Amino acid sequence: RKKNYKTINVFALHAFSDSAHAFGDLLFNDYYDQFISTIKFLKKKENNKNAFWLIKPHPASKKYGEENIVENILKKYNVKNVRICPSNINNNLLFQNVDNLITTVSTVGLEYSCIGKKPILTGEAPYFRKGLFHYIKTKKEYFKILENIHFFNNSITKKQTILCKKILFVLENMVNLNLPKSKILPKITQGYEKDSDTYVNEVYKNFKSFKNKSLYNDLFYKDLKKIIVR
Repeated sequence: RKKNYKTINVFALHAFSDSAHAFGDLLFNDYYDQFISTIKFLKKKENNKNAFWLIKPHPASKKYGEENIVENILKKYNVKNVRICPSNINNNLLFQNVDNLITTVSTVGLEYSCIGKKPILTGEAPYFRKGLFHYIKTKKEYFKILENIHFFNNSITKKQTILCKKILFVLENMVNLNLPKSKILPKITQGYEKDSDTYVNEVYKNFKSFKNKSLYNDLFYKDLKKIIVR
């Protein structure tokens, strides 16, 4: 395929029945809406020799009762430059041999950044950090990037790549780290937005209860710092 196209790109899907707005805003109504909208757009541009696309279904699609949904949609639209990603190719090998990756909020985007490439996100991923990831906020920009994906600069520095690995380590191991509960930071599972007044007020309330001590005195912060820097 590399002989016929300038870039090979991956669109990594979420489980369609997953809670789409758990982490914040999405570019589309839900994960299925983005998938269908993307395939319809690529159908219009199927003679575009600048990009070949691999659609990667979510690994838990069978568990969610979504088996063959992606395959049937791809068969229906039969886009020339779109194929389903072979299931026997692991992520590490896949990422090393493709040029770009698009996802919404999945940690697959973070995994991709750990090999030194900047992924494209269409939702408020919990690991998002400016400079490490490209976050698309409008559909106009999204479809423009799809059409001109061969111009996208996906490079990040070695230092940024190391930071991505640290973030992935913390996220993937947080469940088993048994960190003490923070006395200042609210639980992220409560659905606060990063800039919401509710979140800020909760932090302020907890801070006052903590007798105005610094966050650095919080046992949660101290234990987390030990894990990151060791």
